[in-house]
Amino acid sequence: MSLCICSEGILSQIKKLLNEFNIETGKTTITQYSTKKGTRFRTSFSIMRRSYEIFKKEINFSHPNKSKKLDSALRTQKRQQRTRDPMFIEEKILQLLEIKPSRTMEIADYLLFTLNGISPHLGRLEKEGQIIKRGYRNKIIWDLI
Repeated sequence: MSLCICSEGILSQIKKLLNEFNIETGKTTITQYSTKKGTRFRTSFSIMRRSYEIFKKEINFSHPNKSKKLDSALRTQKRQQRTRDPMFIEEKILQLLEIKPSRTMEIADYLLFTLNGISPHLGRLEKEGQIIKRGYRNKIIWDLI
C-alpha cells in the first residue's frame, strides 16, 4: 500500500503523523513524469505490510474500494495455508463462476489470493478455453464459456 502526492512537504508531514501512530513507512521516492503542462514530480512512500493492521485500526480508509483492498490484504496475510494445488484453485474458480460472473478482485478475495497470485490461474483457464474475459483494464469480468 503506498501513498502518492505531488507535494513533498505535505507527504513528509503525513509520513511523520503515520510514524506517531507506530505505522512503519518505507523510504520516500520522487518520480518524474510528463504532462501537457510540462515535467512534474510525484512523491510517494509505502506503508509496510506489518503495519497494515495498525493502519486499519487507527486510520483506515473512508473510500469503500480502498477499504475493501486493505481488508483483502489483511485476510491474505492471515491465511493459514500458503500453497495450494493449482488444480484445486482452478476448480474453485470454476465453481464460483458457475454461480455468477465475477471480477478479478472478487475471485482473489474468495480464494484469499492477491491479484498477482490469482492472475496466472485465470490466464491458464482462459488459455484452455474454459473461461472468458470481458471488459477492460480494471473493469474485467470473468465468466464461463
